Formats: sequence, C-alpha cells, structure tokens
Amino acid sequence: MKKLLFVLMAAFTIGGNAQNIIQWEGFAGLNVSNIGGLGSKPGFHIGAKAELGIPSIANGVYVNAGAVFSMKGCKQDYGDLGGAKTKANFLDIPIHMGYRYNINNDFSIFGEVGPYFSFGLFGKTKTEELDSDGFGDWSMTEYSYNTFGKDGLKRFDVGAGLRFGVELKHKYSLAIGYDWGFIDLYNQMEIDESGEYEDGTSLDLTPKMKTKNLTISIGYKF
Repeated sequence: MKKLLFVLMAAFTIGGNAQNIIQWEGFAGLNVSNIGGLGSKPGFHIGAKAELGIPSIANGVYVNAGAVFSMKGCKQDYGDLGGAKTKANFLDIPIHMGYRYNINNDFSIFGEVGPYFSFGLFGKTKTEELDSDGFGDWSMTEYSYNTFGKDGLKRFDVGAGLRFGVELKHKYSLAIGYDWGFIDLYNQMEIDESGEYEDGTSLDLTPKMKTKNLTISIGYKF
C-alpha cells in the first residue's frame, strides 16, 4: 500500500509540474449502506479528491485519489422481538481511473472504477431485545457497545467501486456510485485455539459481514 501511495503521489507531482492539469474537487452526498446483508441504513459522506488528466493515453482519461468521511452501517427490525442499528464511520481512500466524454463545451459524462481502502474510525451499535424476568413478565432491554470493539467489526476494509455521472461547465458534478467490500469485517470471538467445538463444528454462524454502499454525490471543482 505504501508503494502504491508513493507512485500515485509521484505521478501527481510530475504531472502537475509538467502540464499543470491537476484539479481538486470537494463533494458530499448520501449513502445507502449495508453490512452483511442485514438491512440497509442511510447516511452521508463528505470528502475531497485530486484529479490528474492523462492525455498521453487518450484525451479524457484521468486518475484520481481522495479522502472521504463516510457513514456506513446496517439496521435490522425484528418487530415485537426488537432490532439493532449499527453505525460505522469510515475514512475511505478511493483510487480510480476514469474517462470523461465532452458532449459539448458545457456538458460532459464520465465513468470511473478502481479500488478503495477503508479505515474504521468510530461507531456505536445499539440493540433492543425482548427479555423475560423469569416470572412471566416481558420487557424490551437496550444494549449499546462500540462497533469496532472486541466483538464488533474489524477496522480495515478494502474493496472496489465504480462511479458514473455528469459534469456541467467543467465545475459542477452529479454522480452515482457503488462500492463492494472484499473483507469479512466480523471479529469472531474465539472459544478455543482451533476455532471449533469439540465435535468439529465451526463457531462462525454469522453471515459474511462485507460492506456494500450506494452513493449519490454532488461536487464542485476548483
């Protein structure tokens, strides 16, 4: 990862010095995320990125890299039995290669794809469970814990994403994107060194906790 970031920084520096075609963009928008297929949760994101045109490959080809604060998570509703809501805030670092096609001087369309690296910052998970006091009375009990704690989610994720959108006057953009996480983020609590019961049954009974995130963004270049 360090080598990749070094190469990107070197490319941006050389490209900027040689052709002065680096553009910065700030953007923000909405998320609809899901972790492990447990239920979608809305959120938002805000970030900035630098774009470097690569006319040596073809006019319209570019590469960009950015930093994005992104609110992700999942939400489950079990009706009268309770429910759970997981908030997981990440710092995402997407690195995309794309192509922009100019319809005219004021209107362009673009598409881009590439990997992203994600680092868990903070979050809270709240659950509601229907409990009995042992005497026939039932009540809803609330629990709260750190999303990235010992029995929560791992802090590091890596995946791939794509974005499509339109650009107006080479300044304003509207884009829709989708990210797929590759890593099972569940921090499985181990009972013994083998990770299995004595009869050989695996302890991992949870779904694969991989992230999926739909984004809608508006941006401004400067």
